[in-house]
Amino acid sequence: MKLTITVFGLIIIFVCSCSKNDISKETFGILSLGLKADESWMADSVSKKLKEQYGANIVILSPGKLPPEAWYAPRKRYKASILLDYLSKIKPDSINRILALTSADISISTKEHKDWGIMGLAKTPGSVCVVSTFRLGKKQQLSKQRLYKVCTHELGHTFGLPHCDRDLKCVMNDAEGSIKTIDRCDNNYCIACKKDLE
Repeated sequence: MKLTITVFGLIIIFVCSCSKNDISKETFGILSLGLKADESWMADSVSKKLKEQYGANIVILSPGKLPPEAWYAPRKRYKASILLDYLSKIKPDSINRILALTSADISISTKEHKDWGIMGLAKTPGSVCVVSTFRLGKKQQLSKQRLYKVCTHELGHTFGLPHCDRDLKCVMNDAEGSIKTIDRCDNNYCIACKKDLE
C-alpha cells in the first residue's frame, strides 16, 4: 500500500510539473473573419505584436467568412459564443490557439442582458478566442493599441487567467463595457498574473 501511494504521488508531481505554460513553444493561429480589403492589415499587425510579446510561433491562417449560424438578426450582429464553437471545430491540430479577428459587431447573453455587445470573448481556459474592432473607435493608431490590448486580454483567458483586480494597469482588468478601462490598462499582465502563467 505504501508503494502504491508513493508511485501515485510521483505521478501527480510529474503531471503538475508538465502542466506549466511554455507559451514560447506554442503556435498561435490568426484568423480573419469577414474582414474587408482595407482591414487586411489587422492580421499582420497583430501577429507581429504577439510574436514580440509571447515569442510564440505565429501563423496567419487563410481568411474566412463569419458563420451564418452565429448571426443574430434582431440586433444585426454575431453571437460570440457560437463563433467560439465554430473556431473550436475548425482549429487544426497543429495550432495550439486560434485568435479570430473581425470588424463585425459581436455579443453575448448575460443574466442582465439578452444581448450585450462586447469587444472580445474566449474559452477560459481553452484554445480559441475572438476579438472585434467594432467598438474600438475609428482613429487608427488609438484603435490599434486597443486592439492589441483586447487580444492580449482574450489570449490571457485562454491560458486560464481570470479578470484581475490586483493592479489597475493589468491588461486582465474587466472592461465592464467601458473603453476607458482599456485605455487605462497597459498591454501587459501584472506581476501576479505573470506568476499565475508560470
